[in-house]
Amino acid sequence: MLFTLLEWGCFLQTIANPTQGQTMKSWTWRAVGASAALICGPAAAGDGATSLAMGPVPVGYAAASFESPVAFGASWGSVGIGMVTERQKGDASLSVAAGLGDPDESAGLDVAVVLSSLSDSSLGSGGFGDEGSFSIKLHRNLGGYTAIAAGASAVGQWGGSVFDANNPAGHYLAITRAVFVGEHVLMLSAGAGHNVSNKNGNDNDIFGSASFYLTHWLSVITEYNGFDTNAAVSVAPMAQWLPLTVTLGYVDLLSDHNSSPRFCVAAGLGFRF
Repeated sequence: MLFTLLEWGCFLQTIANPTQGQTMKSWTWRAVGASAALICGPAAAGDGATSLAMGPVPVGYAAASFESPVAFGASWGSVGIGMVTERQKGDASLSVAAGLGDPDESAGLDVAVVLSSLSDSSLGSGGFGDEGSFSIKLHRNLGGYTAIAAGASAVGQWGGSVFDANNPAGHYLAITRAVFVGEHVLMLSAGAGHNVSNKNGNDNDIFGSASFYLTHWLSVITEYNGFDTNAAVSVAPMAQWLPLTVTLGYVDLLSDHNSSPRFCVAAGLGFRF
């Protein structure tokens, strides 16, 4: 979840500055098309001129997914930091991500380090920084508001045996496309892989997500991550001033693996240097 949030945040964070009077379609093309500007705001923000709303160009954007991968990603000079917490666990995970390369000209590579706990771990005996892993994603922007990606999560783990057993490494292929619905945007992602959700005993997965942008700072998300069915609302609460994205949702909405859905909150900041 954290890596997905940061990737999208960093991706939106590098939006090219639009000019006065551009339409939403033109703005979105800059965000998810050939310009591949990092959007902080999931998955993952710009400054300067004016936006489609004739106001300052926003620096915060809503997320495109909650837990499932998206194919758009970051480019060179993009960094992000994020945190995810579950009410039931009373703890949080922390992630730092960075973008390399150019997904327009050749390919982009997103790299993240994830710390599983900010206090005593719920899986094993590790404290802050004692358990964690790395995630990577290689991605390419195509024409038609589309991107493709290949990624791996929970690789290079460190920590105890309990943590390792409950966080198996996974890999996936994904495709994401933006579809225009009037003045709104529908972001669709789909893919397949192995242990995509990093849940113990979860093997070959097919996943998908749909996020509907009511505006650049508010999206509604539904997804299946290969293990759980999730739903969330994402918001950039200070979209004109701060590249902050906050996503609130329920994991395992249908209670397939738990007695009730789990409430989760994810927050991330993405920057472009």
